[in-house]
This record gives sequence, C-alpha cells and structure tokens, in this order.
Amino acid sequence: MRKCQDIFKGVIFIITNSTPYGDMVQVKLIQQKHTQDWLIEQVREKTGMYVDRSNLHKIFTGKYHSERIVSA
Repeated sequence: MRKCQDIFKGVIFIITNSTPYGDMVQVKLIQQKHTQDWLIEQVREKTGMYVDRSNLHKIFTGKYHSERIVSA
C-alpha cells in the first residue's frame, strides 16, 4: 500500500484560508510550474533553516512569521 505522501507527491495544494501573501506565493508557484517541495528546498538552501510543509502552511495562513523565510 502506498503512503499518502507518495500518492500526492508533486501535487500543489491551494490553502483556502491563506493570507494575501500566501495566495501570491501559491500563484507564483503555479505560474512557474514549481511545487511547494521545490520552494521548501530553495528556502532551506538560502537560509540554512529547517522548513517543512507545516511551516509553509503556518506562514501562508498568518499563524507564523519568519522574516528570514519570507525574504528567501
């Protein structure tokens, strides 16, 4: 049996309760044909910080703010 993450690998999820910043980032990802996993890797490389989907969700919904992550 395949894991859920394997089934949805590379799928872009739109977060319905996101902030305008979260909406903008998601639209840009779609326009550039990138996934959130790609964005996570880019942020990790530029900041050296640990970032995962949970962090992105919290940033997109306004529950967490990290200037280093946002600026990356």
